Parts: sequence; structure tokens; C-alpha cells
Amino acid sequence: MATRHSPTVRLRRLSLELRRLREQAELTLTEAARAAELPQSTLSRAETRQWRQPNLAHIARLLDVYGVSEKDQPEKRVELLKLASEGRRRGWWANYGGVSQEYSTYVGLEAEATVLRNFEPTIIPGLLQTASYARALISARAPHLPPEAIDELVSLRVERQHRLFGEDPIQIWAIICETSLRSLVGGTAVMVEQLIRLHTVAQLPYVKLQLLPFRAGAVPAQGPFAILTFADPVDPEAVYLETPGGDLWVEDAEGVARFLGSWERLISVAMPVPDTLTVIAARAKYLDAKGGRGANDDQLA
Repeated sequence: MATRHSPTVRLRRLSLELRRLREQAELTLTEAARAAELPQSTLSRAETRQWRQPNLAHIARLLDVYGVSEKDQPEKRVELLKLASEGRRRGWWANYGGVSQEYSTYVGLEAEATVLRNFEPTIIPGLLQTASYARALISARAPHLPPEAIDELVSLRVERQHRLFGEDPIQIWAIICETSLRSLVGGTAVMVEQLIRLHTVAQLPYVKLQLLPFRAGAVPAQGPFAILTFADPVDPEAVYLETPGGDLWVEDAEGVARFLGSWERLISVAMPVPDTLTVIAARAKYLDAKGGRGANDDQLA
């Protein structure tokens, strides 16, 4: 079961703080690593969150170098060593095999995010997918994977969706394009089931879904992307981009602001929620009645 206490978030917070402390001490990576008797590559990975489990002794030595000692800043030192200790724990997603480090990082941050703004130009967002739709999508995108690996990824996607129905659920605001409703991912029966679920989940009080129809013209944003917001102000917003060349993170304030600007432009041309729900219901009814012959029908709205 997903938890709101994510080791990935702790590691991210620790990485950001280590970099801040180094810069505050006016030390380069080389100088700080040498003073702490650590390889520069180790410190670089720590600051860029390219680690799986922090070495507590290494963190303690870095804190000594940065002046966060038991004598001068005991509370700060305890706080940061606690972050390192909590970051060493295994998240529930670690039980699933075959998951890339990049995807694992995303799941770990999503597990503690309070708000998710998600733009998907071609598919249904992961937290709103049925298992059948997810299986068809993963199978098409990764045909080299054996059936058991696909099973693992589908199970992980379903497990992530517990955030929708547990205590203190994540707030989702998703914008999808008409393409995602018209593509028969997995066939007609799978799409009808998916559209019915999408219509149902979109009526939850903490889910907001808007459709970008073909008639809106050029999409005023590049995508897909997800903006994650956290409850604690010490955890800055982050933008996740899944690309064929690898997953990317944007975490600097200026970069995040650009994506927030794209989000506002998408909102301005997307259909209102009530109209979106009407279109989804109509599409599900049409496909169910036509048995797939509606794949090339006129625009939805």
C-alpha cells in the first residue's frame, strides 16, 4: 500500500540541503569532497539525487565540513542525519522488479505529493488507467518485455492508484487530448471499460479532468509532463517528463515556472469539466454500440 512517508522525498530534500550547505560554505565540489575525504563523484551523485542509499558516515563527514556539528548546530545535524536514515528505507514500490531508477524516483515522489497536474496528449493518465488499458499500452510500447515483467508493471500502476481512494487522497488535475479518447488502445472492449472508469473517477471531488479537443488547434504546450506539488514548503515543486530518450526532471524555479505557464495556456483552451464528462460518456456509449466501427468517426465535439 502506498504511503505518504516516502524515502524518495527524504533523499531529495537531503540532496537539496547538502548542495545548499556546500554553496553556503563557498566550497566547490572538489574542495568539499577533498575536505570530507570522499570521491568527488560520490558528492556529485549525492547532490543530484543519483544515489539509492546514503552512507550515514559520509553524510556525517560532510556535515562536519559544512559546520553543521554537534556543538554548533545539533538540531540541524540530527534533522539531516534523520533524513539520511529515512532515505535508506525501502518504499513499497521497491517490491516490484524491472522498474527503472527514473520511474522508481517518480513513483516515490508521487507517493507523497499532495497535488498532481498532468498533461497527456496521447494517452489516459496513469493514475486513471484500468489494468487492461495499462497492459495493452505497456505491451505495445515495450514488446520486448516478457509477460511476467509486464504483469509487474501493471500491478505497480494499479498499486499507485491507491492514492486516489485512501485517506488524504492526492488531488489530480489532468488535461488530456481528444486523441486519447479516439485511440482504441487494447481494442473496443478495453476502451469502453477505460472510458467508463475515466468518467467515474473524474467525478471524485479531488479529481479534475479537462479535454483538449481537436478544434482547439495547435496544442499550446509540449508534452507529456507532470507537475508534482508537496505539502511541506521545503520540498519544491518538480516537473517530470517521460521521453523516448529517458526520463527528465525539471526542479529549478525558473524551469518549473515555464511549465506552469504552459499549464495555464492549456487550461485556457481546454473544455470545462462538465463538457468533458459529457464527451467521455458519449464516446463510451458510441463505441459500445458500434463495436469499434466508430474509430474513424467525426470529431467528438
